Amino acid sequence: MKRILTLLAAAALLLSFSACGSKTPAPVTDAPSRTAAQTTEPAEPSAETTEAESSTVNEEESSEAKEAEESSAAAEETSQAPETTTAAEDALPQTTAEILAAYTDVMTYAKTEKAGFKRVRYQSLPKEKRNFSNNTVINIAANFMTSKEKAEKNPEVYPKGNDGAAFPIYGNKKGCLLTDTSGIQSAECKKLPNGNVRIKIVLKPEMNPEPTPFGAEKAPSCHGAMFGPASKKEIDEALNSKIVTAITKSAEYSLKYYDSYSDLEYDPVTKHIQSLHQHCDVLVTADAELVFGPFNGSCVLVNENYFSDLVY
Repeated sequence: MKRILTLLAAAALLLSFSACGSKTPAPVTDAPSRTAAQTTEPAEPSAETTEAESSTVNEEESSEAKEAEESSAAAEETSQAPETTTAAEDALPQTTAEILAAYTDVMTYAKTEKAGFKRVRYQSLPKEKRNFSNNTVINIAANFMTSKEKAEKNPEVYPKGNDGAAFPIYGNKKGCLLTDTSGIQSAECKKLPNGNVRIKIVLKPEMNPEPTPFGAEKAPSCHGAMFGPASKKEIDEALNSKIVTAITKSAEYSLKYYDSYSDLEYDPVTKHIQSLHQHCDVLVTADAELVFGPFNGSCVLVNENYFSDLVY
């Protein structure tokens, strides 16, 4: 049954889918207090002596007043400095464009530093989302998927200094090639209680997105600019094999990527990634006429990618 082989071939290819220091304020010095000197007055002070002493006292008072004023101004500036610095450090990107730029910067920094990391990836075909006229092939295809338990038990470990090909976006020097914010459904950035920053970017649904070729400077799709979607071109080649075409009269299919997001947590001071979770749902729809009869319906392929334990 061609559609069966078709979906098995497609599922096999979809398996390769890859989601897809403290500053201390300077001490504030109070203005010096003036203590009256205890002196013994002369029995008969002359007018000239009295006038000289009066002049000296006035000069001292004037000098001390000026020093007190300068000290007070300096103290005020000093006390305000940390507040300005703290405000700058706490500033977070607000607009979608700013959040995307921050995300790209942090992701690309990890690639530039050739950071080591641990990767856990797995896929699933939820039974409640299998709606084919014949679910037997889908059930078989589900057995080819890497389970969560198996993935967590045997994570992929890449040491520091690796070429970054297995870190988004795959086979590229940059961590994100998305520049068109119109492809973004939502973007949020917030400060976490532990001091880290969390960025979550959700893309709009996209039909048949192509992945970014290794080394390319531009992405052919929004999902290809942030994730690693399965290539429809490669699936088409598999479906055109002799064994498949021998039992198929006609066949059409589509891949709709939706609910795709990248959830990033990083240290805003060092730009070191603490964790990264990329998720994509793919609605696979097929309509085929086989020599044995029709085969049509849909299913959802769920893709999960977790990156952690980054070493810079």
